[in-house]
Parts: sequence; structure tokens; C-alpha cells
Amino acid sequence: MRNITKVLLVNIALIAVVIVCLELVFGSWLNPAQLNRLNITRNYQRTYDVSALYEWDRKTVTYTRDAFGLRGSYASPGDIDILTVGGSTTDQQFISDGYTWQDVAQDAFARAGTTVVFANAGIDGQSTYGHLKNIDWWYPHIPDLKPSFILYYVGINDFYREDDNYYDGLMRVDHPVKQILQDRSAIYHLVRTLKGAHKASLIDKISHRLIDFDNLDWTDRALIEDHRGLMSRRLEDYAARLEALIDETRLLGATPVLVTQPTRMYRINGGKTTGVAESKEYEGAAYNGVDFYAMMGLLNGVTMTVCRARDAICINLAKDLEPLLEDRDFYDFFHMTPAGERKIGLYLYEQLRPHLS
Repeated sequence: MRNITKVLLVNIALIAVVIVCLELVFGSWLNPAQLNRLNITRNYQRTYDVSALYEWDRKTVTYTRDAFGLRGSYASPGDIDILTVGGSTTDQQFISDGYTWQDVAQDAFARAGTTVVFANAGIDGQSTYGHLKNIDWWYPHIPDLKPSFILYYVGINDFYREDDNYYDGLMRVDHPVKQILQDRSAIYHLVRTLKGAHKASLIDKISHRLIDFDNLDWTDRALIEDHRGLMSRRLEDYAARLEALIDETRLLGATPVLVTQPTRMYRINGGKTTGVAESKEYEGAAYNGVDFYAMMGLLNGVTMTVCRARDAICINLAKDLEPLLEDRDFYDFFHMTPAGERKIGLYLYEQLRPHLS
């Protein structure tokens, strides 16, 4: 019995040592930045097999985030002209380095003889709640970061946003020890990441996956009568966050740029809107793709209204680019193929060019 107890104690001690080493190496115990709370990955490079997501001239892509948690080909943070902020459609985890819409826009400027450096600060799952926290918890720890423009590619994650969204770093914490673990622990961070991924994949169904649009059921009939009434509180809260983002961006010395996002939950052909027939739940009400079109229209309307009222740069990409988008530009309802990202990059180049000449 003594031998068994001794072995158990030794094993427990070894496990404790391993945990402490992992936490010191991968956690934020020695770093004042609260990047774990924002789900920010640093010093990371990975190769993904995308052959099951879309057809491309190669089977794999390379995804890189640097020491500051950014994607991009800049020499130093002080060289960044446009910092792009958003969720997974900004991050573009399954689009290779050099082929994101930021890369496409930057290359278009270069071909026109203008050096404009983009950096990608997209965080998978993050909404405007998290974008506001980036300004407090992330950007101050990037040396010499002084972009001329901060571009917010927003809308979709705020539609799905909940009060305890992990990716925004704002989960309610009811105990000081739990708060410390949330801020600093690598293991706690890993567990919450897996929980968030499970929810996005199985409940909200907004994770990366291949969608065969031709084999979906489509409808032209909405399920909800009063979309604005259902969304009124969220629309008001969203407007307040956008106003705060614009104000905070200007305090950083940057010009705010607000851009709406396209999706393939619906199609518009000949002026007729059809949407995915499968229903999901929003605030206790069932909605389908036609409802989603109307509800995102309201959300994007708020984006443009606030943007114009605060004299920011307003780009209604979701509306302007929709006629040019095809099924092949998306591999799921929200995430785009390299062909789709190229359309976005070239469109944004045209919209931003007058402000950078």
C-alpha cells in the first residue's frame, strides 16, 4: 500500500511539474498583455489541407501569425498603414499567406505604384465587443503600431453574438481565481477554445465546412413577420458599440473604415431573394435564409447609418458586391474561396484608393 501511495504521489508531482512548465511556456503569466482572453495566437505557422473545402491549384495552404499575433508581410508594425479587424472572414484561416483579401488589395496598390501596407488582426469568432477590447488589451502591446486606417469588417458575428461569447474575452466570471485562470492559463484557454469550436460547429453551424449549394433546399418565404421588432435591442446595442469603435479608433489617431460582409445564406437573382430553407433559432424564433437576408440587411443598415453619421469611411460591400458573387466564391455560408477573397480584395482596393492617393 505504501509503494502504491508513493508511486501515486510521484506521478502527481510529475504531472504538476509538467503543467507548470506548460503554463509558463504557453500561458500569459509573465506577459502583461491579456491576449489569452482574446484568443490571439502568436508565433504560429501551420499547413492546412484544404482539398476538402475548395478546388485550388494546390492541396495545402500556409497560415502564419507573427510574434504580435498579426498576419501580413510588413517589415515592422510601424510600417502598417491599414489594420484590418474582424472575425474569421477577416482572419481567413484556410486561405494561404499571400492570398487573403488583404494581400490582394495590397498587391493591387503596389501594381498601381502606391505602397500601402495591410496587416490582418482578424480573430476567429470575434465580434465588435472583442474589437473594442483589442484596443485596450492588444494593440498597446504592439510596438510602434500607428496605422493610418483601421478597417472593421463587421456584421455576421454580431448577429450571432451572445453575452458569454468566449472569443470576445468577455465571459462573465464569478470568482477571482477563475478570473486569473481566464486571463493567464494556457490549459484553461485550450478548454474554452474547444468548447467554443464545438458550439460554432454543432449549434450555430458557422464553422468551416464544405457546403454543396446546389443540393440545398431553398425558399422564397420568410418565417418571421417582424424582423426589426425581434432585433430591436440588439440593433441598438450594436449601434452603440460601433459608435464606441469609431471614437476609440480616432483616439488612436486612425481613420475608421466600416465594411459590411457578404454571406451565401441567400441568393438574389433577377431581383428575387431566395434563402436556405433549413431553420435555426434566434431569440427564441425560427428563421431561415430569407429571414437572415432581412435581418442582416437591418444590421448592415445600422453599420452604414452610424458610419455616415460619424463621418467615417463607409463601404457597403455586402450590397455592392452581391451581384458579382457566385456559389464558387464560398466554401460555406460565410467563408470564401481564394476566388471570392480576390473579388473582395480588388473591390476594397477600388473603394480605398481615393482615400490613399
